[in-house]
Order: sequence, then C-alpha cells, then structure tokens
Amino acid sequence: MASTTFRSGIVIAIVALVALFTSQALAWTVKSRELVDLDVANNGSVTILVSAPGADAPGLYKWNSRAPEPARLCTINSPANFSFNRRIVIERVGGENDSLRLYDAATCVLLGRIETEGRVQDADARAGLVAVAVLYPNQERALELFTLRGKRVATTGVGRNVELGFAPDGKTLMNFDLGDSEHATWQIPTLRSVRPALWVNRDEVGFVAGAPYVTRYANDALSIMHWVSGSPKYFTQAPRTVRVRQLSRDGRYGVTHERVNDGDLVEWLDFATGLRAKLAIGSIDHGAISPGGHTVAWAKRGGVPVVPGDEVTIFRATINTTGNVRPEPAIQP
Repeated sequence: MASTTFRSGIVIAIVALVALFTSQALAWTVKSRELVDLDVANNGSVTILVSAPGADAPGLYKWNSRAPEPARLCTINSPANFSFNRRIVIERVGGENDSLRLYDAATCVLLGRIETEGRVQDADARAGLVAVAVLYPNQERALELFTLRGKRVATTGVGRNVELGFAPDGKTLMNFDLGDSEHATWQIPTLRSVRPALWVNRDEVGFVAGAPYVTRYANDALSIMHWVSGSPKYFTQAPRTVRVRQLSRDGRYGVTHERVNDGDLVEWLDFATGLRAKLAIGSIDHGAISPGGHTVAWAKRGGVPVVPGDEVTIFRATINTTGNVRPEPAIQP
C-alpha cells in the first residue's frame, strides 16, 4: 500500500509533524500506494486504515480531536478494508488458501478468523456473520457464510462479478454489482436466492457504506431513499456524476465526490436545503462524515506542500448549519 515515512523536528522513531496551512494546523504524513480509508466518530475522532502492501507502518490508527497526531491501535500486515457498516476491519491473508482476520474497527481487537478453501474474491461482515465469495482451485465460484469463529453456516453458487455487502438493514446479503441480476440478493442465514425490490433496478441506485439509506439518480436529481421501502427522504438537484461517499446518521448531510477538470471535487452537502460547502479538489482517496453531520474528513494525495508520489494527507473540518467550514489540525498518512 504505501511506504510510510513520518518526520518530526526531532526524529522519534519514524514519527513526524509537518506544519500545514496555518501555524495552528498540523499534518501527519504517510506514503501509501493503497487507498487510505477513514471514518469519523460523533466526537470528532478520525479512524484511519492504512492498508498493506507497500506500507512501512500499515494498520489501524485513531486521531482524537484534540491530539496533534494519530496513534496506531494495531498493525495489520495484509490488505485490509472496512466492512460495509464500518464496524469491522477485514484483513485478507494470502497463502495456499486465503484466510480472513476480523478486527473491531473501534479498538482493533481481533474478533475472529476464517479459513477458506480457495481465493477470496470479496467479503463482508456484520452481526457475527461473515460472507465470503471464494474462487476454488477448480475455478468454481461459491458464496459462503461463516460465523466469526469460522463455522460454515451456508454455501451457494455466485457469479463472476460480485461486490458483497450486507444490506443496509442487515437482513439480507446483497451483490452491489447490480449488473449480475442472477446473483443479486440472498436471505440470511440460508443464502437462499431472493429477488431484490423492483425499484432497486429501476434507475441508478448507489449503496452508501455505513448508511441505512441508498442513493438514486433520476431526472437530474439525487435522492436519499429509505431501505427497504425505497421511499424518498431527501432530494436535491445534482448531475449524475456526483457520488455520495458517506451520509450522516439521519441521511440529511453527506460528503459527495465528483470528477471535474481539475481532479476530484469533494463537498459537504445538506440534502434538506441544497446548501453545499467545498472541501477540497485534487486526487482524493476517501471522504467521511460524522453521524451528526458536522465533522468531515478526507484523504488527499500529494502531501503538504503538494509533491508527487504516494503521500496522502488526511484533513478534518467542522461545518456549521450555514455551511461555513472551519479547518482543524490535519493529518498526513
């Protein structure tokens, strides 16, 4: 993922602080070839996942709101990602057959380990269950459901194009790649195939990590929809190219991402009023928002100042109800 180098006025191990835009702003720098993912808690703390391979110090970090730099909660030496609900970190460990290690995303406590009989194509975890798409050595593909302790609960066939995720309400398992209509939705825990709601495939539907809502693009408007009913809660005018990175707990506020001429435009958006606040433009890995909707964070490649390479900077800001952005100390992974 990244070769991670930390600098400081006084070199303490490999940690470093870098002055940012103002004398008050600080930056934590890491070199990372993989995407740097993050999550924001309601108290303003930022959880940062620096994934292997290619990182000198991969692992899960916590940056408290008043701390000058993040602290590493644990080391994770294989490729890793958050579960769809953002509560579990899933590490894929390669070998003759792949295995998974699962960690609590708040504490990095090891929750369980799954041994497979092939190569893991995708995986998600929720409520003590782990869904894994596996490619066997004979090239057959299967969807398997395990407990956190590694007990196989059910298995069924699965297609080539799969993006696994437990549905926003946790009651079914979804293939978020809606192009594979044959393998789209499964009951939990039997993995019996069921049809998705008809409205899901009617227009462009997007699943938002950690949210009990989905997005839908139709008639030049971006809607926030209730799951499972599909009834709209908020909508605002937006081009089809806008994507929602994360939503607040009530679905009113979000961090959006749009590709523009100068790079990736990241904005805070109030879906109830249409109010927007520009956060950044450039090469963006991820954007996140707190459950309350007024603390945001984003990962931008380029370092401080911007330099070529694998440096990524994590920024954090507080936004009030009128859309005014107040930058806070920033991190550089």
